[in-house]
Amino acid sequence: MAKIVYVVRVVNRDPQAYLANIDGHRAWINKHADASFVLCGPFEDRSAGGMIIAQAESRAALDRILAEDPLIACGAATHEVAPLEVARGYLAQALR
Repeated sequence: MAKIVYVVRVVNRDPQAYLANIDGHRAWINKHADASFVLCGPFEDRSAGGMIIAQAESRAALDRILAEDPLIACGAATHEVAPLEVARGYLAQALR
């Protein structure tokens, strides 16, 4: 069976609210980093947001995790999610 990861783009919609809630967002990242997030970080242009490569048992399970993000709750950011079927790459064997 193919391994699926989710590519999550965190899009900054309100820079002031984004900065005001970034500590909560970082705590949320830390909460899920070991179990669900394969890679994550801000774009070089931090005002643009960031990216998360996530694993979850289903899209619904991922949506529950994403709904906890304080940046979403306050309207500072949105998430754009695309499933990616992992075909090759040196991380492919490390995925669950």
